[in-house]
Amino acid sequence: MSSELPSTMRAGVLVAPRELEVREFNLPRPGPGQVLVRVRATALCTWEQRTFQGIQDIKTPFVGGHETSGVVAAVGEGVTSVKVDDRVTLGPVACDECYYCRRGFPSRCESYLGRFSLDGAWGPWGLADYKLVPARAAFRFAADLSFEEASLAEPISCVVHSVRAVQPELADDVVVIGAGPMGLLNLLVLKRRGARVIVCELDPARRQKAAELGADVVPDPDDGDFTAQVRGLTDGRGADAVVAAVGSAQVDALAFDMVGKTGKVVLFASAHPSPSLAVDHNRIHKDEIDVLGVESKSVQDFAIAVRLLSQRLIDVRPLIDRCVPLSELETAFELAIRPDTYRIVVTP
Repeated sequence: MSSELPSTMRAGVLVAPRELEVREFNLPRPGPGQVLVRVRATALCTWEQRTFQGIQDIKTPFVGGHETSGVVAAVGEGVTSVKVDDRVTLGPVACDECYYCRRGFPSRCESYLGRFSLDGAWGPWGLADYKLVPARAAFRFAADLSFEEASLAEPISCVVHSVRAVQPELADDVVVIGAGPMGLLNLLVLKRRGARVIVCELDPARRQKAAELGADVVPDPDDGDFTAQVRGLTDGRGADAVVAAVGSAQVDALAFDMVGKTGKVVLFASAHPSPSLAVDHNRIHKDEIDVLGVESKSVQDFAIAVRLLSQRLIDVRPLIDRCVPLSELETAFELAIRPDTYRIVVTP
């Protein structure tokens, strides 16, 4: 079953660091259990930003884009979960067969079912006019939610994955280090969980954004070092949890300085290059500190993220800076890597 489809489509291809080409490809058709989605919005994640800049090496030619929403254009044989013209955002697909899936860790699935290759160009393929996915990856969202907002279900699901791992209690003191897009999404979800959220950020404009989005406390570095301020806010105990939403040795050290006894340190962001952890062994041992590495999401995390957006329980509109057409993809990336933007969305 399908709507009227063209024979070709465009895709933005990374051929080398800071070298992008918009190429034409034959339009794929969905096979059994697959869905072809007409892409309406794809946000530029930090992963794609790193590959664009050459910070993270990746095999080329590469078609990025995994924060994606669109409209179902065609469905393959046997698909009943969605139909043509449904508005969908695209989430993960676990194989349910590998070692980690069978142990209950689908976010660590060893199969990358959301990526494919076409004419030698591989990737998640959200930076294109159309994207082919397993039907299970398509999640319908509320009619009054924009495609741009729905595209952010993916990064929100990564935050949901982290918050579900931390399991903060009501009124727990949780510090988020970094008020970039992922730090601010952590803020929004943690607030829904009932935590008191303290956001530590050096940039004054980003501190202001954190305050506008509901941070309970946004310490000013001019008032003293962050650790002292956090301990002052917590009667000297330190935080119940610290989320390192920036990947660096300095942020890691700060997180362990801030966390209190029996607290949790969450290494949320990747680091490039990756530093070693320089932490006092006995501090972790004697204070019973948990160190959590979190990355990606499960199907359940994504479903929660879609509900958070569809039910307007969180509002991501303040984080969407600008929509840029696929034909101006290089401009979109140049805007996305600037420190004064949060999410740039590509709209084919």
